[in-house]
Amino acid sequence: CLVSIDFTFIEIISLQQQEIQYVIHKCAKERRRYVKAVCFDMDGTLIDSDFAVYQAMRRGVAMLRLPANEVTFEQTRSCSGGSIRDLLNLFLPQQYQNAQLLENMTQLASVVYNKAYLKEEIMVFSGVDLLLNELKSRGWQLALVSNSPQFAVQQICDLFFKGYFDYAGGETGKETQKPNPASLHHAAAALGFSPKEIWYVGDTAVDQMAATAAGMPFLAACWGANANSAVFHTQLMHPAFQTPAALLQYLVQGG
Repeated sequence: CLVSIDFTFIEIISLQQQEIQYVIHKCAKERRRYVKAVCFDMDGTLIDSDFAVYQAMRRGVAMLRLPANEVTFEQTRSCSGGSIRDLLNLFLPQQYQNAQLLENMTQLASVVYNKAYLKEEIMVFSGVDLLLNELKSRGWQLALVSNSPQFAVQQICDLFFKGYFDYAGGETGKETQKPNPASLHHAAAALGFSPKEIWYVGDTAVDQMAATAAGMPFLAACWGANANSAVFHTQLMHPAFQTPAALLQYLVQGG
């Protein structure tokens, strides 16, 4: 009897999962009738910049001439989606994490961070150029919203994505840091659409939370380092894509 109950429970769970996926697919299909623009996260979604971020933070903290925590590349990667302030909290001991000192250190670290954000340290994910070019050629409005500093966002756009984005916004203060939806609302206003008319494409739980808070339908980019994030997949209740090509097909052909 116990085995029968367990088997029935597993069947019920499986059925529930199928129903959830059906609802997700149906809702997404309905949204495609009125979604007119796409907003992208940057790091981990369009570019593989994890090592550049790690090196930039190491150099920035070294310039501060303060004791620093030993931080590995994998630990830095686990902070993906955060801002420079979040990364400084990882690198600096607790006694140096007061608000004013963090603000001063953020400004100094940003100078070195900018220099480390060089073309040879960053790679555009395969298929991203085709994705952006095809969407742009079809008349889609495109935006970029990142937790990286505004100057870094502008530099990356100039290096890799010139002419693609109608709006590109980075972090300029706490109020513009995801998961706060303010940066996504700014993007929507700049494009001239309501949030529900814009897909937001990202690779972390931070992106997902920001999109939900902003009222934007979310699409998960699962081709970067965060594709295997247990937390991300546990919380994921949105369409997910293993390649930029699969995302492109979903957007232009109806999935």
